[in-house]
Amino acid sequence: MSRSRLSELPLPQDILREIASCIDPINGIELLNFALTSKSFYTCISPFLFHDIEVRDLDRAMALVQYLLARPGRACLVHSLILRPSYIQTTSKKRLAGERELALLLKRLAPNLLRLRKLVWDGLEVPESAVWAALRAGCPLLKEIGTNLGCEKLDLDSQLFAFSDLESFSLTTEIHGGRCYQVNIDFIRGGDKLPQALWTMLIDRCPRLRSLVLGDRGATLCCDRKLDLRPIGLKHLSYYKFSPATFGGNGADDGDENDNGDNHEHSNTETPHGHQPRRDSRLALLSHDRGLPRSQAIKFSVLQELTLTDGSYHSIVLPMFKVVAQLLPSLKKLGVWIDFSHIPGLDLEGSSKRSTRYDQLKELRELYECCPIKLESLKLLLSTKSKETMFWRDIPLILRRKNQISNVSLGRCQLKSLEVWKVNRRGDHGVLGNAALKIALDEEFDYAVGHHIEHSSTPINLTAPLLENIVLVVFLDQWSNNFTKRVRIIQHTSYKVRRRFIGRDHLANNSASNSIPPSAVSSTKSRESNTFILPPLLKPVQRLKHWAQTRNTSVAPEMVISLKANERGPHVTWILSNRYDIHVVPLPSHGKMMLDGKRVRFELTQVVVGDNSKESKEAGTGRKWRAISSGS
Repeated sequence: MSRSRLSELPLPQDILREIASCIDPINGIELLNFALTSKSFYTCISPFLFHDIEVRDLDRAMALVQYLLARPGRACLVHSLILRPSYIQTTSKKRLAGERELALLLKRLAPNLLRLRKLVWDGLEVPESAVWAALRAGCPLLKEIGTNLGCEKLDLDSQLFAFSDLESFSLTTEIHGGRCYQVNIDFIRGGDKLPQALWTMLIDRCPRLRSLVLGDRGATLCCDRKLDLRPIGLKHLSYYKFSPATFGGNGADDGDENDNGDNHEHSNTETPHGHQPRRDSRLALLSHDRGLPRSQAIKFSVLQELTLTDGSYHSIVLPMFKVVAQLLPSLKKLGVWIDFSHIPGLDLEGSSKRSTRYDQLKELRELYECCPIKLESLKLLLSTKSKETMFWRDIPLILRRKNQISNVSLGRCQLKSLEVWKVNRRGDHGVLGNAALKIALDEEFDYAVGHHIEHSSTPINLTAPLLENIVLVVFLDQWSNNFTKRVRIIQHTSYKVRRRFIGRDHLANNSASNSIPPSAVSSTKSRESNTFILPPLLKPVQRLKHWAQTRNTSVAPEMVISLKANERGPHVTWILSNRYDIHVVPLPSHGKMMLDGKRVRFELTQVVVGDNSKESKEAGTGRKWRAISSGS
């Protein structure tokens, strides 16, 4: 059989489906690019595009549900549906009416969601009982449900508590605020008692429950509603009854009258974390989110998640955080809320004395270094005052481990997700795009020998080579433990980072010769490029190679780093998100580059650090990166 005949043989559809199933749902753009490679690929892979859906806008959620109602065949492909119609929005009568209409559409859609396994409703209020009844009857595979409890009273007879054999249950208490919102004093004083039907469902009918969240404050950190867990629940939430559970108690009242919420070290006295597992049980707690864990109640060797965002911690407790982090060899997810603001102290005579100033970068970097190298997710809530907080350009310095280069046996950094919340500082506004690029492009620096990165002469050694998601949130002013006050967000930006390694042989086979102008290169289509999984990156790389060849410049364009950005501004323009892509490659320091006669959007030096810091004097200029393609 001829070679051309072999090249036309299609791949078996089973192999294509197996490849699509291995792509993480969070990498939706990768799955879409894979499906758009050819018509045969799209026909085979298109069902995977509807497996996991998340919408963060009321209009888009309405359009999605209507789309699925009109196409029952597509609706039966959905495995996970997360609806956030009022994500970081204030409450209004119009929005509340829109959510109720969306809930009625979801009720009609329920019989078509035959393969649905996960449903999360993150709205202003809990949908009516009829919606949950329709989901229970029409979705036989539904095992994970979640909803937000706003300011209305909870229906004790709701069908929300009639499910069986659940694996995950979430009841958050985020308050969105707004003019039409009125504080219910009863919810603040005594707490809102959960119905007996809830505990019956969880304890008697859900033996395989793995995740339980009660009372989370949500993205706006606003919650003036407490849940009373005292009547029956706590004594049954033991390790031998449930599988390893994630128990969120941010808005929960555990009934400990001696705990006023300030003593974070002992705030978990009456929670499920305080129960000792049986000696013959193989189960152990994997997640902890209410104050510093205690060795008497928690197996430090197996704890995988530690979330210290139940309140604002002053920087004086950071040494305790570092000690705890060193005791957690299996830690994969860490979240902390720290305030570095200066607090005037008092001497022995009662007179005020000068407050201690903390090196924020040094303290946070040491905390990160105390975590195991296998840490995958890091979330930092920095509620420091505007004049005292760090700059966005300094964030990459936190991820530089001093001992990582010298000790190769530790392995490479496993960090995949970084989320930073910070108060706006003068000179920082509008620079999140550059900050995200600097985080993604930052390279390791050997502090011991003072090694400088010599542009393109050394191999690329990224500080976080596996980093996939970056979330940067800017707040207008400082927020505190007063959870009845809604935080004011200026900008919320999420970035998906992708790294493509394109072999030199592939470039040699698909790039034009030195005699072909760039305009001809951009219109050239080879047979191999049609089967390349990421075709949008090929043309810019071809232009880059031709640009380097015509100027006799040594360049290694085999690494292309891309950022897919989704920016949202203040509340007024929240639904008008700005989406754009950035593709950058390493280049030598000399020479300029123009694409189609237009100036590139981003051009930056990789190593950028804080003013007058030690790193700024030692790091030098570093490797330079150029944008080869960008667009909204």
